[in-house]
Amino acid sequence: MKRLLTTLTLAMLTLGVASATNPSSRAVNQFSKHETLLKQGKNKKAYRMLRRSAKGGYAEAQHTLGSDYETGCFVKYSIRKAVKWWKRAAAQDHPEAQYDLGRHYFYNADKAKGVKWFQRSAAKGYPDAQYELGLRYCEGKYVKCDTLKAVELWRLAANQGHKQAESNALFFGTKLDKRESDAEKAVLWYFDAASQGHAAAQYELACCYAEGKGVTRNNILAHSWWQKAAQQGHPEAQYELGCCYAYGRGVVYDYSTAVKWWKKGAERGVAMAQYELGRCYADGRGVSYDNAEAAKWWRKAAEQGVAMAQYELGCCYAKAEGVSYDYAEAAKWWRKAAEQGIAMAQYELGLCYTIGYGVEQDYAEAVTWLRRAAVQDVAEAQYQLGRCYAEGRGVEQNTEEAAKWWGRAAEQGVAKAQYALGRLYADGTAPDLADVVYELYLVEQMPKFRGGSIENFRRWVMGMVKYPQLALENGIQGVVNVSFVVDERGDVIRVRVLKSPDPVLSEAAISVIMRSPKWTPGMQGGKAVKVSYNIPISFKIQN
Repeated sequence: MKRLLTTLTLAMLTLGVASATNPSSRAVNQFSKHETLLKQGKNKKAYRMLRRSAKGGYAEAQHTLGSDYETGCFVKYSIRKAVKWWKRAAAQDHPEAQYDLGRHYFYNADKAKGVKWFQRSAAKGYPDAQYELGLRYCEGKYVKCDTLKAVELWRLAANQGHKQAESNALFFGTKLDKRESDAEKAVLWYFDAASQGHAAAQYELACCYAEGKGVTRNNILAHSWWQKAAQQGHPEAQYELGCCYAYGRGVVYDYSTAVKWWKKGAERGVAMAQYELGRCYADGRGVSYDNAEAAKWWRKAAEQGVAMAQYELGCCYAKAEGVSYDYAEAAKWWRKAAEQGIAMAQYELGLCYTIGYGVEQDYAEAVTWLRRAAVQDVAEAQYQLGRCYAEGRGVEQNTEEAAKWWGRAAEQGVAKAQYALGRLYADGTAPDLADVVYELYLVEQMPKFRGGSIENFRRWVMGMVKYPQLALENGIQGVVNVSFVVDERGDVIRVRVLKSPDPVLSEAAISVIMRSPKWTPGMQGGKAVKVSYNIPISFKIQN
C-alpha cells in the first residue's frame, strides 16, 4: 500500500470568523517583559520571554527571534530557524520580516522568491525593501524593467531617511521629470472628470491613489473614489471596494460589506470578484457557509481563467463539496491551474497521475508535476518526489535525489519525510511504507460519523466546543486548525494542532476532538484504513 497523506481543509465551522493571526495579550506582555529584562542584562530570562511571546503568535517577537538566530545572539546560529520565525511573522504582514525573507532568498537561495518578498514588504512601506525593489526594477531582473517605478520606490524610501535611496532617486529622477509630470497631468484630468461624476475617471483616480502614480499613495482617498464609482455601478470599482473592506485598506475591516460589493462585481462578470465571493461562501466569511454557492462562483471565475478558482473548483469535485464527486473533472481543473503555476494544483495533479485518479496512471507525468510543486516548496510534493526517486517510479532510482527531496520536506516539518530520511541515513534503505494514512477524498468509502456524513461531525463539534473563560477574559480569539486521523477501528487518533492563535484555544479544540465518539471507518479495497482530516475550529467573541 502506498502512503498518501495530504491536508484536506473541510469547510470552516460556522461558529464565527476571526483572524488567526491576532496575538494574545499574554504574548504582547511577554515581549514587553523581554525588552525590560534585556535592559536589566538578564539575557537568559529575556530569551525565554521572547520565545514564549513568539510561540504565542506575536509577530514582533517572531521577527526578533528570527534575527537572533541569524546573528547567533543569545542562541546558536541557525539560518533555517531564522527563516522559520521570519515566515511566521511575515504571514502576519510584518514588513521587516518580509524584507528579511526577501534578503535571505534573493542573496542565498531563490532570487525570484526574494523579489516577491521585497514586493510585499515594500507595499507595507518598509524603506529597505523599497530600496531593494527599486534596484530590481532598475536592473530589469526578475521584474520587468521600469525605471520610473524604481525612482518612485527610491523616493518613498528617501522620505523615510534612506540615504542610498535618496542618492539613486536624485541621479535617475532627473531623466524622468517629463514622464513623471505626464503622470501628474493624468491625475489632474482624472480629477476634473471624477469631480463631475464620471465613473470611469473616479475608478482610475482611485487606482492612482492606491498605486501612488502621479500622487502620493493614499488608501483612504483610493477607497473614497472607488466607492463613488462603485455606487454608479462600475464593476471593477465594486471589486476593489470589496477588497478595501475585506483587508482594511483605507476603511475599517468589514467582511459583510466586502461580500456585498464583491457580489455586485461578480454579478457584472468581474472574475476576481467571483473568486473572492466563492471563498466567502466556502469559509463562511460575511455570508452563511454554502459549498454549492462557492462552487458556482468559482466555476464562473475558473471559466474566465482565474488560476486559484480553477484549483478550488478541482478540490470541490475531488471532495464532492457543492458538486457531485468527479475525479476526472477535478484533474481537468487542476491541470488548468497547474499550467498557470499554482503549486498545490501541480501537487494534486501529480498525485492523480501517481495513482490513476481521473487520469491514466503515468509515473513519468506524475514526477513532472510533483517536481514543479516541489521546487515551489510544497512539502508534501517534496516527500512524494523523494519516494519516486527511492522506488524508481517515473525516474531512475537515485538514493541521493531521494535524500535531497526528503531533506527539504523534513526541514518543513513533514514527519514521514523525517522518518524516511532517518532510515535512509541509518541503514541505506527506504522505510517500510505499509502503514498508510489515506487522504479523505482518495478513499473508496469515506468514514461516517454516527451513520452520516461529515456534517454530523460538524454539528456535534459545534454543540460540544466551549469558549475558554481565560480566553474570554483576555479577548483571545481566532481559528484553530486541528488535524486528526480516523483509524481502522473508528477511533480518533493523532490529534494535533497545526496552527493556533493561543495555547488556551488549542487546548479547547483538542479537548472536543479527543472526546469524539467512534466513527464507522473508511474502506479501501475492502479493508478498513486510516483516513486523515484537517478541520478548522473558529473562536470568536460575540459582542
